[in-house]
Amino acid sequence: MKLTVRRAAAADLPTLLQIFDNARAFMHTHGNPHQWPDSYPGAARLAAEIECGVCYVVMGEGAIQAVFCLIPGDEPTYRIMEDGAWPEDLPYATIHRMASAGQVRGIGQFCIDWCLRQGLPVRADTHADNVYMQRALEKSGFVRCGRIYTEDGSPRWAYYHKAATQKASPAGEAQFVKKLHHQAAQQPSAASKIQKYPPKACKQRRFHAQFASFFRFMAANLSLTHCVTRARPLMWV
Repeated sequence: MKLTVRRAAAADLPTLLQIFDNARAFMHTHGNPHQWPDSYPGAARLAAEIECGVCYVVMGEGAIQAVFCLIPGDEPTYRIMEDGAWPEDLPYATIHRMASAGQVRGIGQFCIDWCLRQGLPVRADTHADNVYMQRALEKSGFVRCGRIYTEDGSPRWAYYHKAATQKASPAGEAQFVKKLHHQAAQQPSAASKIQKYPPKACKQRRFHAQFASFFRFMAANLSLTHCVTRARPLMWV
C-alpha cells in the first residue's frame, strides 16, 4: 500500500476521534491502560492542533491510516527532567499523539521516519508501559534521555533523536521543512499556542525539582539516610 502524509483538516476530526478511541482500547488490552485517559486527546485539543497546522494524517487507499502531531518549538513539559538530561539544546520538534487505524503493519515506524526527514532534532515521550512505542523509537535511533512529567503530573520516558539529516526530504516537503525551521525558532512556540502551563504550576514544578535536588545532595554528602531523596513534580487540579 502506498502511504502519503498530509496535514489534517477540520473535516477529518470525526475519523481521528474514532482512531483515538480504538487506540485507547488497544492500549487497555495490551498492558498499557494508564497512558491515555478516557476521551484523550479530545476534540478541542485536536481541533486546535489542526488549526495550528501541526496535526498530520497518513493516507492509504483513500482512507486515513494513522494520525500524529509534529510540533516545532519548546515543549513546556520538557523543561524539567529527572534521571538524565537532553543531550543538546537546539531548536527541535516533538512527536505527540500518534495513533493507527490498525490496518497497516509498521505504520508507526513510517510516521516516526517521516518526522525524522523534516530537518530538525526530534523529541518524544511515552509511558513506561508502552513497549510498542519504545521499540519503534529505539528502532529509529532515538535515545532514552530521562524522565519528564506531563501536564497532569504523570511520568514519561523522554527520547531524543539528533536529527534528520540521514535523508534529504522529498521535493514536495521542502516548503514544509523551511516553515518547520522557522516555527521552531519563534517564541512563543507552536506548542505554547496549543497548551500552556498555569504560571503557578510552573513555579511549583520548578520548586519541587530544586527541592529534590537539594535532598539528593544532602543525602549523598552528609549521609542523611532518612531523608526522602526523590520528589515528584506537584500535580495541579
